[in-house]
Amino acid sequence: MSHCYFHAGSSAKRFGGIAEDYLDIHKWFDASKRSTCDFRHRASRHHIEGVLWAEDVFGRSITNSDGIDVPVRVIGEQHIREDLGGEAPSLNDWLDQMETPSWTLSGNVHDVHSLSSIAATRFGGLPSAYREIHEWFLEPRTYAFDPIKALAIRHHSEGIFWCEETFGVTVQSTSGRKVPVRLIGELHVQQMLGRIPTLEEWVRNINPTVWMNHGYRMEVK
Repeated sequence: MSHCYFHAGSSAKRFGGIAEDYLDIHKWFDASKRSTCDFRHRASRHHIEGVLWAEDVFGRSITNSDGIDVPVRVIGEQHIREDLGGEAPSLNDWLDQMETPSWTLSGNVHDVHSLSSIAATRFGGLPSAYREIHEWFLEPRTYAFDPIKALAIRHHSEGIFWCEETFGVTVQSTSGRKVPVRLIGELHVQQMLGRIPTLEEWVRNINPTVWMNHGYRMEVK
């Protein structure tokens, strides 16, 4: 498996500057490895939709230490191609290789309105204060053919921390109370699935194929 620093060095060779200019972006793509070192963790962010999400985090471009503006999308695509050894897949390319786990049917709430209302009852204030977080968890559904399999991208313990990184440690309810984002995320996943799985529990249901772990060796000098 390649390391994010090797990816960053490759970016510096291609676009100028130094490896450190690109390191945060490459670390972001590999963040799901915190939960499992199974190469199938890449289903979380190693796809075209993941590149778009990286733009949400880092902006449309970064300026390297040589003063050159480099598109974040190009950096993300470089990372994915180096790991997968070819074209960047779509989210659906990953989900097509996944068997639907039986435990995905344990939850009973599946829409943003209901989830926001439940959060308001639990934490106070109006549902509108929580709506954006619930929309974030369900965003992969807008790209996926299978709405149940799409839950694999963010509905797990790693996804809850990803949500906290996105929205901050707390959000303020309309009643003025600060509510931990992690608690809202845990409530969301529990309502959707009946429990909080790990990312590894999801990706073990992906049938491995060659393109998922077919990158080339990179060296940084």
